[in-house]
Amino acid sequence: MARTDKNFGERKAEIIHAATQVFVKNGYEGTTNRLIAEEMKQKGGNFSPQLIYHYFESKEALFTAVMQQAAGLEDVGTHIRASMHLPPEQFLQVVASIYMNLMRDRVIASLFQINLIEGFKKPEITQLVAHVIVSAFVIPTNEYLYAMIEQGKLRRCHTGVILTQFFGTMTSLMIPIVRESQRIAPNPPMHRNQFIKEMVSNLLFGLSIEKK
Repeated sequence: MARTDKNFGERKAEIIHAATQVFVKNGYEGTTNRLIAEEMKQKGGNFSPQLIYHYFESKEALFTAVMQQAAGLEDVGTHIRASMHLPPEQFLQVVASIYMNLMRDRVIASLFQINLIEGFKKPEITQLVAHVIVSAFVIPTNEYLYAMIEQGKLRRCHTGVILTQFFGTMTSLMIPIVRESQRIAPNPPMHRNQFIKEMVSNLLFGLSIEKK
């Protein structure tokens, strides 16, 4: 039985690895079980397209597994929660740094590009990506903001608006026209760390408690 479980896990990992390459090359709509099986054969495997359904019941389930595997989301959530003792400025900089480092990864960036490009036609993609991001980033960040508000360290607000502004700003940098806007004169080129500090500073300016 132990050997069977190991084989199942190994096969599943092989499928996820091959599917990642196919999604990156062909997008969500262009990815098929046949192409995934062909990718596996190129790596020395031998897998039929039909057998993939034994491991993943749908393309949506496979894409979710690819996102979770590529992003290492369990480690992300753990790292963020381990930083919750930090003051707001430092905590948000940690979260922003993790998020933007993730987006610098070629595979992750390609998977998120799939969401931006194909999400209008395939809303299920947006839902899958949103679920992945919400679980790893948004939920722990929201917990932190709520705790800071309850402790009187930040003013009361709708945290959903703040989270949309925070993550939306970073995600928008993946869009070429937004990236180019960062270079328009008289704005000097901005390093990633400088951008994070500037963004967090502006965000917290509106959340700060007024001194009486």
